[in-house]
Amino acid sequence: MRLVLSQIPEPDDDVPWEELQAFKSESGMKLSYNRLQRLMRQMASGSTKLEDIQDEISLLAEEYESFSNRIKTKSSKSMIEWLIVTPIEMIEDAVRFKWSKIAKAIFSIDKSNDDEAIALAQAPGQDVAYIVQSREKFPSNPE
Repeated sequence: MRLVLSQIPEPDDDVPWEELQAFKSESGMKLSYNRLQRLMRQMASGSTKLEDIQDEISLLAEEYESFSNRIKTKSSKSMIEWLIVTPIEMIEDAVRFKWSKIAKAIFSIDKSNDDEAIALAQAPGQDVAYIVQSREKFPSNPE
């Protein structure tokens, strides 16, 4: 268990308590933490060598990071496209009195965010997502 816990960075002393609470309260964070606990129980109940556990955690983290980065890149490209194309389409639709298309364009950004969340929920390596997300939020070297 110490091996897994050592992968979670310790936030700096100057990190506000509210920021730590916000991180713990973020959508899906409780589920990520529970998955990590399940992984630790599974590893503790077996006779797996420490080196193998470390390798497994590293592999899962790499899988999750890689998948997450691809989703974020795709999402960023979609956002840029939305910011450029949507206003132009809205102006065209306003001139042609196509009000329903304007409304649909406004709500399409929410659909994009939902798609990203759904994709991340299906990401490989979810058992260590808590470790990866805590490293991203509090970038310090784990002890």
